[in-house]
Amino acid sequence: VVVHGEVGGQARDLALLGVINASAVYNRSLTNHSELFKGGGGSSELAKITLGDSPCYQRSVEAKDGYTKAAHNSTYACSWGEFYVCGLEICRGVPEPILAFV
Repeated sequence: VVVHGEVGGQARDLALLGVINASAVYNRSLTNHSELFKGGGGSSELAKITLGDSPCYQRSVEAKDGYTKAAHNSTYACSWGEFYVCGLEICRGVPEPILAFV
């Protein structure tokens, strides 16, 4: 997902990337489907936020056979300018209240 906007008077793109790869292998009985002879699995996840060419956040996780093997978080100094978090999305502009108490 890429959001276009301005940061410090310059046009910038805020890019969000999320990737998950997972796989599993198993061999089960042809008659008793709950009988498992061999099983295994693995997964990897990458989440990344960049502003233009500058990194803002990166997280990676790797797992094998149900256990986390590696996890790494990196947070960088990043000026978001007109971008802000709105719910589960990234928005741009000046946030306005949707409910005012009088």
